[in-house]
Parts: sequence; structure tokens; C-alpha cells
Amino acid sequence: LSIQRCEYTYVLAPRQTGKTSLLSRTLRKLTAQGYRCVKLDMGSFSFEGTATQWYLTMAREIARRLKQPTELAENIFARYERRPVVQRFTYFLQEVLRLSDQPLVIFLDEVESFLKMPSAVADGFLTAIRSYVNERELTPLYRRLTFCLMGVCTPTELIQDERRTPFNIARGIALEDFAWKSVRDGFLPLFADHGAASEAALERIYYWTQGHPYLTHRLCKELLEREPEDSELTPAIVD
Repeated sequence: LSIQRCEYTYVLAPRQTGKTSLLSRTLRKLTAQGYRCVKLDMGSFSFEGTATQWYLTMAREIARRLKQPTELAENIFARYERRPVVQRFTYFLQEVLRLSDQPLVIFLDEVESFLKMPSAVADGFLTAIRSYVNERELTPLYRRLTFCLMGVCTPTELIQDERRTPFNIARGIALEDFAWKSVRDGFLPLFADHGAASEAALERIYYWTQGHPYLTHRLCKELLEREPEDSELTPAIVD
């Protein structure tokens, strides 16, 4: 809902808490609704050369995922070669937005990779995407652009230079552990053929995992694969 309202969002949480699953399901749903969606794994854009190379590589990948020729990025970067690289990337995004009236959502996964980059480059990029929100009144194109950041860090870590404004224009999406009701409603049907003690066995799984998403899925999966379909699952087997 936040992305549908064109709000910037971030999901910053420990590993194995459901970020990847949430991203995949959200991307599929938005695409089915007519959104143009791009997922960028920031871990694959390691900073090894110059800032220009880093931005151009990212622009090429955006173009490719939108089924546009990579020359689109290269031509814009060459046309404005006298401008700062952040501005060239901005011109590229504006051109991409002009290609379609459909909203564009860019998912930035593994944003903790920013912490390993030169702070001037990482902070400059995050400051730029924040400016697209601030300039929506003056540049209506940006009203069709949304970013979602996902990774293992905190919002205060994203912009490292204390002299810059913190990255405070996105809405945080909290990933909480499953409550027992959610586990019961979501997983009990999977145990339907495993006897009368299935609910007690599932409750024992919840006792051990305390609703941690990955651990709950993992334990249920292993039990279902290990036990024959007609066998009875009991709390003792879970233990």
C-alpha cells in the first residue's frame, strides 16, 4: 500500500526474516497491476572503479530490466559528460520515466553494501534519490518514481556523512515474527494428513522457533519431507 501511494519505503531487518520473500511477492503483485518494477542487487554493484563507472553500470541494468537498449544509458551519460555524474544519472531516470506513464518502482536490495563504498559516492546517491521526493512539486515526473530499500543495516547508517541530512524520507516497514494464530492458520493445513496430534506438533514447532519466519518454515519443511504422508506427527517427533 505504501508503494501504491508512491511513498518511499525501506525494509531494514536481520537476515532470514522474510525480506526476500516479501520483495518477490510485492514485485509480482505490482507488476500484475501495471507497475514497471526493477530490482537491483546492490551487492553486485561493487565499487571497484570510478563513480561514473558505478552509476553507468547501474543505469545500464535499469535499462536492461525495463527492456530498453543499454545504449540509452550510455548516450545520456555521453551527452551530459560535462555534468556531475549524479546529475547524469538523474537525467537518465527522467528519460526512463518519460518512456511510459506507468509508475516505476526501483527496489534496492542489500543496501548494506553502501557501507563498504566510499562515503562520498554512497551518500551522494542516497541524497539524490531523496531529492526526487523533495522535487515532486517542481518535477511532476518524480511522482511516478518510487524507491524501496531492503537490507541489513539501520536507517541512520545509510548516510555516513554527519553533515548531510539523514535518509529520513522513507517509511519503515517492520518485519515481525509470526504470532501463534498466523502460524496455526498458515501452516496447519499442511499437516492435515498427519493425524490428530498435528496441531499439538505445530504448537511445539512454535515453542522452539517463537515464530521466527525462516526457522518456522525450515522446521515445518524438514518434518514434512522426513515423515511419510500418512504418519502421525507428535510433539515428541518435533523435539
